[in-house]
Amino acid sequence: MKRSITGKKVFTVALLLLAFMAVLAAPTVVSAASQDGSRLNINTASVEQFTALPGLGTIKAQSIVDFRTEHGPFASVDDLILVSGIGNKLVNRVRELVTANSN
Repeated sequence: MKRSITGKKVFTVALLLLAFMAVLAAPTVVSAASQDGSRLNINTASVEQFTALPGLGTIKAQSIVDFRTEHGPFASVDDLILVSGIGNKLVNRVRELVTANSN
């Protein structure tokens, strides 16, 4: 009986170790804007570049690009709130990763 308990403990420890190693080996998503310390310019960024930001999928990214095409450049990062589907929470999440340079 003691052997079976030890076997279960070894199995549990091995399983936890394997899970921990899998987490460490998982790729880390780093936005293009933060790789070199620069910010992503919301007035020139492509859909693909926007999707590298946390919380922005393809649909929201396309909405930003479409809004920018229709209304012109954003005056500030806060103007992202004018885009349908973009709220304060998302703007605050990406605020430090983006800029609204118009040049």
